[in-house]
Order: sequence, then structure tokens, then C-alpha cells
Amino acid sequence: MPSANMPVPALNQQAQNTPLQRWQSYLRTTPGRMSLALGLSIAGVLLVALSGFNVYRGVREAVQTVGKDTVPSIVAAERIRFVLASAHANTMNTLLLKEGETGKASTAFRSDMEQAQRELLTAAKNITYGNEEQVPITTIMTALARYEHLLGRMQARSGDAALADLDSANALMQSTILPATLALDQANFDHLTASFERHMDSYVLALLPFILFALLTLAAMIGAQWYLKQKTRRSLNTGLFAGTVIIGVTLAYAVLTLNGLEKNLTSAKRDAFDSIHALSKTRALAYEANADESLLLIQRGHPAAQTQATNSFNNRTAQIMAIKPGELANALASKIKFGGQLGVELTNITFPGEEAAAVNTLKTWARYMEIDQKIRQLEESGQHDEALTLTLGEQNGQSNWAFSEFDKALGKTIEINQQAFDRRIEMAFSELNWFPYILLIAVLASIIAVVAGMKPRLDEYRF
Repeated sequence: MPSANMPVPALNQQAQNTPLQRWQSYLRTTPGRMSLALGLSIAGVLLVALSGFNVYRGVREAVQTVGKDTVPSIVAAERIRFVLASAHANTMNTLLLKEGETGKASTAFRSDMEQAQRELLTAAKNITYGNEEQVPITTIMTALARYEHLLGRMQARSGDAALADLDSANALMQSTILPATLALDQANFDHLTASFERHMDSYVLALLPFILFALLTLAAMIGAQWYLKQKTRRSLNTGLFAGTVIIGVTLAYAVLTLNGLEKNLTSAKRDAFDSIHALSKTRALAYEANADESLLLIQRGHPAAQTQATNSFNNRTAQIMAIKPGELANALASKIKFGGQLGVELTNITFPGEEAAAVNTLKTWARYMEIDQKIRQLEESGQHDEALTLTLGEQNGQSNWAFSEFDKALGKTIEINQQAFDRRIEMAFSELNWFPYILLIAVLASIIAVVAGMKPRLDEYRF
């Protein structure tokens, strides 16, 4: 029987040769530490790639949302609103001019309605947010059929009966159709705002891991370079040096490119689109106010209806420019801020030529408002025919001329911002298209360089 003190070397050796112990023992050797440095470098490069693609995906989604998904829908919604407001204004002009179906205002009305139908069909084909868009589009289409029916019936009637149909058509436009266009706008605008804010909040949080992994990978490669110098007596490992340079350049390229994309995206949203949105609302409000101005004269002999038209006009014009026309010159000279959509635009001047265009828009609107005051004074003093002539006149100093000048100036201001928006979105997509390929090439190149640099040194320790 063996002694109790007899050694059992086989069992002790087995206990000391677990996989973990063998790995720990290997890491104490020079080739083990070289292998660890190589593994850490490759793992770091892969983490840089994953975190870089994560940042890229977030930026691309934000650019897609702003440039392709929501902004075009918002612009389309405002265009529908503007076209319908223009159609309504042309309805009023048709009544004031007492022209037939071939008249200028009647022709413009039909053109506006046809465009509105096309825009609505396009919007219906591009629904992104379900009932938030579908319900207002359906409401507009249904109400427009009723609106045109009322106008058609009005043409066949006269006196108070015709005015009753006009009142019903006007109420339908003001209380149902135009609010539905606003709901369509708001549905997309809410999603745009929420998406943009989420992206701005998450961008830095997504970028930090990318920078951190890149710096850690650089540290691992530099550490491996130092270790090799100590152990192999060589001053520089070409492969490791190349991999370090590639990761360093990739880090600089990615940070500069992504930050440039963020600046383009922010400029497109806050500088260009916010102005486009304010100016598009201005155009719709202006046409609605223009219809109210004509309605004042149509409702001659009906004080309550005229008061309602005046109140509606004042409410809309206050939303456009919350300052009296006579005070505008002093406000511009003194850089005094004022409210209204045009006031908002004046505080968001960014692009070449935008300030001059915005100031011209304000001045032409003030001129239109001054002529409107004369029209009201003539109407109140019993000079209805003179008020009518001033309202419908297209000569210098008359209302339709002034409104046309304003619309041209407004269109120029919108165009400047729209072109800036389109350029920035186009630039963003162009840079985004290249980014993943450059990142992928850099990752593969750095891994190949590091492996090519370390493998010969590891081979030196093989027997």
C-alpha cells in the first residue's frame, strides 16, 4: 500500500496546465506579448470600424429625413395651401371684375385648382406618417368638391342668395380647407423637428466611442512599436507605423467629414429650411389676406360681413409683419426686431443676397399695405368705384400691381434659401456616399499593414 506522503506529480502537473494557465504563461513570453499587441490592434481597428459606421448611419438617416422625407412634404403642404389661397383670391377677383369664364381671374382660378389637385395626388402617393397625413389630405379633397359646388351654384343665383353661397364657400375655405393644409404641414414638421432634435442629442454620444476606440487603437499600436523596439533592437516596424498612420489619418478624416456634414445639415435645417417655412407661410397668408381685401368690397352694404373680412385681414397681415407699414423704415434703419413671419426671416439672414431680398420683400409688402389702407378709406367714405379701381388695378401704385411686386420679391427670397438648402443636402449626400468606402478601405489597409509588420517578428520565434 503506497505511503500517504508519496507525491502525485501527474495530478499536480495536470492542475497547473489548465488553458488559462497556459495562456498566462504564453503571455509572459516575448512572442506572447507580440501576439497580444497584434490582437489588440486588430480588435481596436474593428471597433473603430463598427463605431464609425454607427455614426455614419445616424448622420445619413438625419440627412435622409431632412432632405428627402419631411422637408419636401412640408414644402408641398405649404404649396397646396398657397395655391388654394390663390384660387380663393381669384374667386373674389372674378366676382369683383364680373368677368366670364374666359377672363383672367377665372382662368387663373382654374389653373390654381388644377395645380392643387395635382399636388394633392402627389401628396397622397407619398404618405409617410399614416393618418397624420391621410386625414387632412382626405379632408381637403372632400371639402374642395363641396367648395366648387357652392361656387357653381352661386354663379346661377343672384342677390342675397348668391352672397349666401359665397359666405358658405368662404367659410368652408377658412374653417376646413386651409386648416387641413396646416395640419398636413404640421404632421411632417413635427416629425422633422423631433427627428432633428433626436439626432442632435445623439450625434456627440455616437461620435465619442469612435474617437475613443481610435485613440485606444493608436495607443495599442504605438505601445506595440515601443515593445518591438525594446525586444528586437529595430528602430521602426514599417507595418505597424503604416497601420498607425492610416488609423490616425482616418480619425482626422472622419471627424472633419462628420462635423462638416453636421454643419451642412444644421445649416440646411435652421438657416435655409426655417426661412423657407416662414416665407412659404407668408405667401399663403398674403393670398388669404388678398382674398379678404376683395371680400370687403364684395360685401358692400353688409357691415357685419365687412367687419368680419376686415378682422380676418388684420389677423393675417399681423402674422406676416407685426409692425405698421409707416414704422418699417425706422425699424430697418435702427435694426429693431419685430414679429411676424417676415420678422422671423429678418433674424435668420445667412446667405449672400438674402438680406437685400428680405428687405425688399418687407418694403413691397408695406407698400401693398399702404395701398390697402387707401382702399379702405375710399370704401368707408362711400367712394366704392374708386376703391374697386384701386383694388383691381395693375398699374404702378395700384393694389394688384403692389401685390405682384411683393410676390416676386418673396419668391426671390424663397429661391435663395431653397437653392442653399438643395446645395447643402446634395453636398451631404455626396460626402456620405464616399464615407463608408473610405472607412472600409482604411480598416482593411490598417489590418493588413499591422499583420504584415508583426508576422515576420513572430516568425523569428518559431523553431
